[in-house]
Amino acid sequence: MGNCLCFGRESSELEDDLLSRDDSCLSGNSSHSAVNGGLPRDNARSGLRAFVLTRHAEHGILLLESSKARKGGRYFQLPGGHVDAKELHAYGPEEAPRVAAARELYEETGMDFRDRLYRLRPVDLEVLGSEGQRLHSKGRRYFELDISKTDSVHVEDIPPHSGSD
Repeated sequence: MGNCLCFGRESSELEDDLLSRDDSCLSGNSSHSAVNGGLPRDNARSGLRAFVLTRHAEHGILLLESSKARKGGRYFQLPGGHVDAKELHAYGPEEAPRVAAARELYEETGMDFRDRLYRLRPVDLEVLGSEGQRLHSKGRRYFELDISKTDSVHVEDIPPHSGSD
């Protein structure tokens, strides 16, 4: 497996740019509706995308096989997708991508970490140099999530330990 990365905070200049892009998206075009008090439509997109790099100590990295036909054969991708404009409006530019990443992970895999957002740790794209800057400027946000066998089993469903103490 490659390097594990940790996320650094966005600069205020990048945050201002992100907010100005999203404000224009939310003010008076197809993403905006007077009916719902100025909030974006439920399916309006913000321009950001969020992805989850999910790792299991025994099984490795979770990749999803795309159902879209691609030239060259099979195509795999990380769970993730668009940050909705409503999420950006409700949670702001720092937290909305994490909320969207957890939502997309649930929608695509059934793994529900929406009530444990702290488990999704932002990835620092700066360590990737110019490629990381390019991804960040294109609105891509990545989170890492370490999972284990206990994440797939409810604690009350685990049988009591039968060994002697």
